[in-house]
Amino acid sequence: LGKYNEDGAILDQVSLPAEVKQVSGIQLVDGSILILDKKSELIHRISENGFYESFYEAKGTHSFFYRDNEVYVAKNNAIEKLGPLTK
Repeated sequence: LGKYNEDGAILDQVSLPAEVKQVSGIQLVDGSILILDKKSELIHRISENGFYESFYEAKGTHSFFYRDNEVYVAKNNAIEKLGPLTK
């Protein structure tokens, strides 16, 4: 993962933890990075420095969204709330 300034110059680069097999979706949340990994069927939570923090099970998830400290996932024809984001 890379951090860039408004001119496109790289400011910092973070290696992904080995637990992340595939990046299928990504969202920045209050100093953490949420990554949908369809291969392992998890939503990984890593720190902005690249340290592994936690995960959510995400079997069959097509996409996800974080809002108001809750994680929502889209599965087939339904949206499910997974619950609050915890450290």
